[in-house]
Amino acid sequence: GMTNSPSPSTFLKNETHQINDWIAPSPLRAFLTMTLIIVAIRIAFLMVSNVNLGTDETQYWFWSQNLDFGYFSKPPVIAWTIAFTSGLFGNAEWAIRLASPVIHGGTAILLFATARMLHSAKAGFWVGGTWLLLPAVSLSSNLISTDVVLLFFWSGGLFFLIRILNALEREPTKMAPLADRFSLGACLGLGLLTKYAMVYFLIAMSVTALCIPQYRKTAAREALVIPLLLAVLIFLPNIIWNSHHESLTLTHTVANAKWEGGFFNPIQLLEFWISQIAIIGPVLFIAFLIYLFMGRNETNNNVPNSSVQIKRATKLLLIFALTPLVIISIQAFLSRAHANWAATAYPSTLILTSIWLLRAKKEHWLVLNLGLNLIIFAALSMTISNFVILDNIGLSNSIKRVRGWDIQGQEIEKLANQYNHVMADHRDVFGAVAYYAKQSDRDLMAWNSNHRIDDHYEVFHDFRPDVSGKILYITYHPEALGVTPWFSEVKLLKTSELDLKAGRKRTLYFYEIDGFKGSPLYPKKG
Repeated sequence: GMTNSPSPSTFLKNETHQINDWIAPSPLRAFLTMTLIIVAIRIAFLMVSNVNLGTDETQYWFWSQNLDFGYFSKPPVIAWTIAFTSGLFGNAEWAIRLASPVIHGGTAILLFATARMLHSAKAGFWVGGTWLLLPAVSLSSNLISTDVVLLFFWSGGLFFLIRILNALEREPTKMAPLADRFSLGACLGLGLLTKYAMVYFLIAMSVTALCIPQYRKTAAREALVIPLLLAVLIFLPNIIWNSHHESLTLTHTVANAKWEGGFFNPIQLLEFWISQIAIIGPVLFIAFLIYLFMGRNETNNNVPNSSVQIKRATKLLLIFALTPLVIISIQAFLSRAHANWAATAYPSTLILTSIWLLRAKKEHWLVLNLGLNLIIFAALSMTISNFVILDNIGLSNSIKRVRGWDIQGQEIEKLANQYNHVMADHRDVFGAVAYYAKQSDRDLMAWNSNHRIDDHYEVFHDFRPDVSGKILYITYHPEALGVTPWFSEVKLLKTSELDLKAGRKRTLYFYEIDGFKGSPLYPKKG
């Protein structure tokens, strides 16, 4: 006779029991074990990966060579972070990216602590463990980006804010512990020094004060004076830097939102929402939507004596999840939005959804989600450490920005060694020359061909009209139109063509130019 194979749901419930048996003795130990293993695997894959630095990463590394309180498109923490890891381990690609998997591990620990405070250590395991394996976290652990650091400070801010509010609820007459208030201030200030999107945290705090009367009481107002003052103090150096540099970072951030031109883009909004599914994974996305529309009433009925504190904390988390999502949805509708712009919504989304699934006895959803995300993690680790796989499955296009720069960098280096000055007209090329054509004392200049400031290099390494001698000029443009009218000698030296697979090539043109005649943007002095 035929044996009945267990149905998928039975299978999931069995798996759930096994995982529960493993977590039960000590959720904290189970979680820390999992964290250490995943972070270690990620570091190992970083060390064997053949992914070149992307344009943004090269730029952050370039900043890290020259520490300051601000840079062209971002505040300074990303550059400080890279300076720290590359100071310890050198300038290899893996060392520049090393902070990513480690900081994601730190964020998972903060989320564990928050979920444990609001529910149980078991909830902590699910929230922290799920964070580590979110598709977006698996991907960004292989790169160095501002979001990784921002999410750490955001999650820290969330933890200390809830701790302060809980302390005030327990003993309304006393002040919250000073250490918690200082920690919240540090998270807010350092978050703002990492990425201006930390402002959403302050907006969410204000909305919380509006929506939850108990949090508006005197104690909360007084308790948050120190954190806010400390945050301003920490952020001040960047404000001063901007005031000395014509508000560069702020101007760039506003330009990036692209508010000129046609408003109302429902398609952009839809694309943004679909991209959110990719960030958090389909299971959690659906669970969060169900929670939003149905689960909120259930939660309050299921809680014994419907603990007021939990109700309030839930409301707070919901506000912190929806604030970035609503702001960026409006931005997407009015113009455009990148998938990662609402990333700060996910720490609280994750805590809310996981605790709700545990309360509603739907734990197998969490198991299913973890299983799917483990598969994505394994696939990402394999493909990112070896491009051959990506080429074979037809995804070459997705990595064209991060391959082959090391090869072309060597070509650039050979030629560049014969010149005192090297000039590029695109940030891809400038970054590649700076990082892959190794020789730190080379004079590198950026040629601004469109009379608009587009990147850091055009501000701080602009072409100097008084330069004498021959210049090696590297460009994507076959006719060197950007410089031809302004130099008396423009001679093509060689062409470098690299096959990026999938029918795409990257072609660089090397020119020797000399005899600058003066141009509207760079008038000759004297």
